[in-house]
Amino acid sequence: MKQLAADCLGAAKAHLAEPLAKLSGGCALITLVGAELLRRGDIAHLDLTRSADFRTAVFRRFEGQELDRISGTLDRPLMARLLKCIALLSPWDDSKLAAQEAMAAFLGIQRGQVFAACEALMTSGLLLRSRDGLRITPDLFSDHLVYSGCYDDAGKVTAFIVQFLDQFAEEHSQIILNN
Repeated sequence: MKQLAADCLGAAKAHLAEPLAKLSGGCALITLVGAELLRRGDIAHLDLTRSADFRTAVFRRFEGQELDRISGTLDRPLMARLLKCIALLSPWDDSKLAAQEAMAAFLGIQRGQVFAACEALMTSGLLLRSRDGLRITPDLFSDHLVYSGCYDDAGKVTAFIVQFLDQFAEEHSQIILNN
């Protein structure tokens, strides 16, 4: 990972290669995205000694950049909520009409908008269809979405997860706990 970090950072930021490699925990995605953010100066003032803070910063930036890049039918906040929902329900079986309607009702949108947004997410590579349903990719990003959907920066339960559980817990409690 150190060589990958050094290659991505360039000569001007090469001194950050070793801390970046350590913080990435062997994850090429965190190394690549983190190096790009550091190289551009987007996270220049980051405390490179706190692994959890660094990963959170990398995934927040990754999420923001990917959502900005996607040309879906939903605005960015709704697309972010949809990603969190799918991460919590992964794999989400979107083939069932009841599942589509429940997701649309939770998000306050039409069922067709959920479908269109999922198509945009699949095209972007953030969403993958498996035989069991839709899931967020890469897996570490999905884990980040689950955690950030459940807890705020202070470690308190979010309003999002309270509302989400009201809507989905009865039918999907085991899947939600697994995620």
